[in-house]
Amino acid sequence: MNHRHIAWLAIAALFLLVSHPRVHGQGTSEQLPEPITIAEASRYYEHLQLSEQQRRAADRMFGDYRERFSELRDGPMEHVLELDASERAQRLPGIMRQVSELDDSFVLELEAILSADQIELLDDVRRMRDRERYRSLRNFRLHSAYSFVDLRKALDNVDLTAEQRERIHPLLREHEQRMLPLYRTFFQHSINLSGGDEAAGNEIIESGTRIRAMILRKFYELEQLLEPRQADEFRWQFILQGYIRTSPAARLGVEAQYAAALELEHITETQREAIKAAWQTVRQRREAIHRHTMEVLDEHGRVATDWAEAFGPVQEMQAEMREQVRELNTQALTQLHGMFDEQTVEQLKAVPARTAISNTMHSGAASHGLVFSFVQILPDQPRRRASAMRGDAFIPLPLSEADVQYFTALLDLDTSLASLLEELHDQYMDMFDEHVQPLIDEAASVRVRGGMRLSDDDEPNEAARAYAEEQLEQIERKFRARDAARHAVADLDARYLRDIASVLPADSFSEVDMERAHLAAQRRVYERGAPMGFGGWPNRAAAVNLSRMVIEIVDPDERESLQKLLLEYDRDYLIAARQRFKALMQRNRAGEAGMLEVDIGKRTHRERHDEYLKIQDDVRRTHREVAKVNQRYLAKLLDRLPDDTAAYLNHAFNQTAYPLVFDDPLNVINPLIAAFELDDLTSEQRSELGEIAAEYRPMYHDLTQRMINLTAAHYGDVPARMTIGDAEQNRINQRFANEMERLQFKRDEATRKATQRLRHVLNEEQARRIGGLPDPE
Repeated sequence: MNHRHIAWLAIAALFLLVSHPRVHGQGTSEQLPEPITIAEASRYYEHLQLSEQQRRAADRMFGDYRERFSELRDGPMEHVLELDASERAQRLPGIMRQVSELDDSFVLELEAILSADQIELLDDVRRMRDRERYRSLRNFRLHSAYSFVDLRKALDNVDLTAEQRERIHPLLREHEQRMLPLYRTFFQHSINLSGGDEAAGNEIIESGTRIRAMILRKFYELEQLLEPRQADEFRWQFILQGYIRTSPAARLGVEAQYAAALELEHITETQREAIKAAWQTVRQRREAIHRHTMEVLDEHGRVATDWAEAFGPVQEMQAEMREQVRELNTQALTQLHGMFDEQTVEQLKAVPARTAISNTMHSGAASHGLVFSFVQILPDQPRRRASAMRGDAFIPLPLSEADVQYFTALLDLDTSLASLLEELHDQYMDMFDEHVQPLIDEAASVRVRGGMRLSDDDEPNEAARAYAEEQLEQIERKFRARDAARHAVADLDARYLRDIASVLPADSFSEVDMERAHLAAQRRVYERGAPMGFGGWPNRAAAVNLSRMVIEIVDPDERESLQKLLLEYDRDYLIAARQRFKALMQRNRAGEAGMLEVDIGKRTHRERHDEYLKIQDDVRRTHREVAKVNQRYLAKLLDRLPDDTAAYLNHAFNQTAYPLVFDDPLNVINPLIAAFELDDLTSEQRSELGEIAAEYRPMYHDLTQRMINLTAAHYGDVPARMTIGDAEQNRINQRFANEMERLQFKRDEATRKATQRLRHVLNEEQARRIGGLPDPE
């Protein structure tokens, strides 16, 4: 087996091992073709230029199509998903034919409602669907992503004139006709590779290279037909499809604020011209970044013969481009904000970069009027950054503004003390800069390189042994700096709380509250190094901070009776978190020192491997213990709270613990609630809304709860060891993924039907007043 084929098999095995159901999957785990999505159907409608009446008829046909796909998904597809990889590869062409026939039947049905001019556009729709059917398969993204950029979709996001579209359309049609046979060939090679054909690895590389070359040629040809600003957007859309991590969404925030600034009524014409000039400069600099990105993609956008060669340069490029765009974004906003007074700057900052309202909250969320700060996945940032602060996975950041707010709420401090607390926090940050930051810098400055021996047959020579011992000392130096930094942070946190206590009257807070504040500070130390999802898995029950959640949700009067229970929780959580942190540190040390210890003859590769697996067992076990503490005390809290508050707390816990289940921006529960509050509903509209709610909400919540239960059961007892070669565990994971995809598909279908009905019940003005209905894109 040649090394190219080995690399491909390694990539494919990695995807199978670490992947979990897509957030918005359609029911096949991306291993079989997906059905036409709502977003795709909308694109077809736009391309065919359907009238509103035609859209309603097309929606009914689309609903029938999805029902037929559900039957295919629960029948032949389900059987194929349960097969192993080689058997699945043999059956995949037959499934592709069945889905293709189903797709064609939908397109053929559309013909009955089209005019003669619209029928001429149906061939475009068929080709668009053919591409998406292939692109929905995971194997198609194992190759360089931008080899499969959809140029038509990229141009759909560019503001073109009717004349330009008429000129470009035949070029796109010709390109798509030539691309489809290449996609089919690539697909067949991927099937052959999955079926064990070693030669297919090279065929995939050559086929993908041809695809990439044709797309690039057409991209540059189309770019020449566009105006500079259009070309800039086209390049952006190209990169966004091919390498989405290269294009931070923060770019939208810059554009939105500049656009809002130009709309300000109180600015002078001189200011308006200055804003336009600044924005033009930003666009030119961004175009330069785009062009450099394209050059790097041209050079490295291929499947290489070596893992590092294939992914290393591209990953480095992605990191570099992200940083350049991020810096440009920051500079652009700084320049813009420097033109205005503080009040106007705050007005500009309030302009949303994109829709940020979650559609996944419990129906009672609106009545509580609370901010879900505990749902945030990103860590809190300190109120002001320590000078040149650099992070470390095992060293806590300084106390953040959210930490200070939590202590304030926990101790029930008077708001009049805000300036005093801010002054104490400034002193804290100064001491962090002086005493902790140097230790963080020292830990970050240590560079450890791996061992030199490749196998146990190689005897360790003196040079290798000396090198390994030197590197092991570097590791110890790093861990000593980490230990010292953690102790220093813990001391600073404790001192900060003592300073608060010293300036307050003795009777202004209880001993229980102050002990809980100290426990919360210690918890910060032992939560470092513990990923939110533990290995990227979608169960984050161990990451929930129940203490903060109760502060946010439960009324102060209700919290009073929970203080002792919450103190017990804080104590038990800290004990479990310490054990997990210890295991995480051991794993990190073992990972860095492993090969070096082989070089000095301390252990063999096998002994190192067995020791690492044992440590990994401890990490998994201790992580489960942390999750169990959260779940045990959640049950106790729910028993003591009123029903409505308990339901809200339970929902908030689930929303944080199972984010992939709740990451569903298309659901229409909140729009339904808002629709009922419209004051101009007719009795017929109100009746129809009631019917939609009565059918949709119970079904949606039931399917959501089933997804939660399934995730909790699957990840509640994480296997001690899990390797690529563990066939039985792979089958268990695949069954879990299949069932999650099935539930997700059913929930998406319920949402799709409810959304369609809402569009028909509300008029455009009413839909606008409730914030619009979810956009399938």
